[in-house]
Order: sequence, then C-alpha cells, then structure tokens
Amino acid sequence: MTRRLVLGAGAGLIAARAAPVFGQGADDYRALALAIEEARRVRDFAVGIALEEIDFALIDFLKTDFDARRQTLALARETGRFATADTATAYLAGLPEALPDLVPLGFDQGGLAAQRTVVAMLAAEGVPLAPSPDLVTPASIPAIPAYAGPVAGRPDTDLIVAADILLETMGISIGDASLIVSLIDSDPGLRTALEDLVARISSKDWQEVVELGEGVFKLFVASAAWAEIKRRAIRKLSWRLALKAVPVVGWLYCGAAFIVSVKKNYHRFSFA
Repeated sequence: MTRRLVLGAGAGLIAARAAPVFGQGADDYRALALAIEEARRVRDFAVGIALEEIDFALIDFLKTDFDARRQTLALARETGRFATADTATAYLAGLPEALPDLVPLGFDQGGLAAQRTVVAMLAAEGVPLAPSPDLVTPASIPAIPAYAGPVAGRPDTDLIVAADILLETMGISIGDASLIVSLIDSDPGLRTALEDLVARISSKDWQEVVELGEGVFKLFVASAAWAEIKRRAIRKLSWRLALKAVPVVGWLYCGAAFIVSVKKNYHRFSFA
C-alpha cells in the first residue's frame, strides 16, 4: 500500500466519525479531517526518525512535510472555512463535537484557544488564514550556534537551546541568548514547561517531546513573552504560522519541525 493510500485510509477512519448533526457542514469537517490526518502522519514520521539517522532522513522529512502542508492548505481553501476569522472561529468551535477523536491530538479547549489567538493575529495583520499552497516553502531547520559569554556558563543553558529551537520553528531569530533568557524568566509557567521538555529530550522519549513541545507552543501564545515575540517580528511570525497551517491543524506541523530541529541540534545540549 502506498503512503498516499495509507494516509487516505487512516483519515477515512476519522472522517467517517464526523458527527451528522452538522448536515452539509459535516462534509467540510470530513475534508478537514483529511488535512489533520496528513499533518499527524508528518509528525509521526518526525518522531520515528532515529537520532543517529537525522542527517540521512532530513531530506525525506522536508519533502514529506512540504507536500503535506501544500495538501493541507489546498483542502482548507476548498472548504471556504478559512476565508475569514469569523468562519474559521466557527469551524474551531464545532470541531470537538464534529470530530471528537481529534481531541487527544491537541484539539481540546486549551489547544483551540491558542488556535483562535493565532487566527485573530493573522486576521489583524491581513495574513490569509489558509495561504495559497504555491507559497509553501520547505521547512527551515535551524543550526543553533554555541553560546558564548556569561550565558555559556549558566546551568540552564539547555533551556535556552530548547527555547531557541522553539522560537526558530515559529520563524523568530532572536540572535542574542541573553534575550532568550529574559523571555524564559518572564513567565514561571513557561520556564517549568521548558524544564519538563528538556528532561524528555534528555531521555530521548520522542513522543513525549513532540507532545510537550506542542504544549509549549500553546503556552507561548498565552505567556508574557508573547507580546515581546510579536513586537520583534509579528509579520514574519504571522506568515510562518499561516504556512504551518496552525489555524487549520493546530500545532502538528510545528511539532514535527520542532522535533526534527531538536534531533538535528542534539549536540548542543549538555547531555548529548
């Protein structure tokens, strides 16, 4: 069975469970279930890459992710659900009831709230919620540099590396480790989440890493650091999140790119 057929079969199981109460609108949820399943498969592919094989698997990941995001955005545009912030918000409000099997993938109330925040930001910036697939480019996997100066001697350097990778995944290049420290220190909840994330990275529990990483993306959106992140590069941030299809599939593509970036930069962690 080809990869495309496997994707279609898996998505069909989810789409078939779309609640009938939405009538004609249920067709949109079934179509979008295909998009979400495509994103989940990319994330699973990223999780399954062995750490020692990351250099060899990177090209395959980039192609798989690129093709899937184009397909996701094409499906989203066909439904018309992402033409405006109002129609997108209405879609998100109905998603848990229409597709209850997706809730464990991060489409709970907290996850949907983070998506609505992104939808509002994109709409305010005039960035399309579902850009043309022709605008999709291959994912950018950063090369995190070695830190110098006082930051290099801090006991929490691993937190800085993890936060740096998260920010780069969202399209934000801080370029100054001391500023990343200030962002981490601005929100105790964010620091705690990063500590948990680093612990999972250390143990190489990749499924936990991707799930916690997606959780930290959601925390960023609600954290004190979010305003500073937006101030620095709101336009670039908005386009990066739109092209990661966050309004459509949540943080699944971000999670996939994050875990690949972690594996690619694993040598930057103290426990490598």
